[in-house]
Amino acid sequence: MPVANIGFCSSGARRNNRHQLHLAYQLHFGRTEFFSALFANFSKTTNSGFSSGRTQQLAPPAQSPQRCPSLFRDRYKIEPLIKYIISCCLTLAISIVSLFGQDTIKREFLFKTKFDTTRYLSGTHIELKVILPKAEPGEFIKLGLDDRDEIFRSGYSRLEHIQILREYLTFEGDTAKSNRRFHFKPAYYSTLPEDTVGYTIQVEALYSFTRLLTIGFPPIRPTIVNRKTGEHLNTNLGAIREVYEIYRNWFAQNAKNDFKSISLPLEGTSYAWLGEDKMNTYQFRKDLFEYLYKK
Repeated sequence: MPVANIGFCSSGARRNNRHQLHLAYQLHFGRTEFFSALFANFSKTTNSGFSSGRTQQLAPPAQSPQRCPSLFRDRYKIEPLIKYIISCCLTLAISIVSLFGQDTIKREFLFKTKFDTTRYLSGTHIELKVILPKAEPGEFIKLGLDDRDEIFRSGYSRLEHIQILREYLTFEGDTAKSNRRFHFKPAYYSTLPEDTVGYTIQVEALYSFTRLLTIGFPPIRPTIVNRKTGEHLNTNLGAIREVYEIYRNWFAQNAKNDFKSISLPLEGTSYAWLGEDKMNTYQFRKDLFEYLYKK
């Protein structure tokens, strides 16, 4: 009948429809329960991986237990490797700056000499641009003087003296071998520092900076040491970076009061110059710039 075709069906057809709906219900909710259980087990596994570095077994319903792969299984082995790679990248960056960056820095008073291939003086060093004054009749002008003498012979001002200090800090990262000689003793010719390992341009720059703050012949040598242990740190790039940061902070702090009352940059820190403990009071003055540039 037409009515039966539209609104009704036989009992056998109804049973068949109910059976199909039941199968569809089981299929849908069976998948939902399976994936819910799978997600819960995965969450437990990854959470435990963060805390212990190992994974637990993931056992999906109606399947044999399997071990879930985890990216965090060997994280305690990966972390030191990552730190080592970062350290290598930093060292490489410093070396690149040393090779290529130094020539692009604009300096008004300081410059780096060409490499000397002489057997006992191989290396390079930092020089101060000297403006030689006219000599008085019968007066002999000595060359190769200490930076402090060259500053005054060139007639540099107090402000220019301070600017020279700032320029010395631009040599950070230059690990080229230095052949700069100094007058370590009075009435004695200039010599290379003895028994100094890692005497590089960046160490020379810090040492020259420090000598510009002293008077006479200070007992310090161009070797940075640990103040407590005495360990020599010229070859410790991390320590040298920290020392440069100390010097930059020292410069910024003293610039606020126009360098009227200064101290040695490494005073009160864990670093020192070799021989700094033998420094006499007359070799350093807090009012150095006021004393040198009296009006």
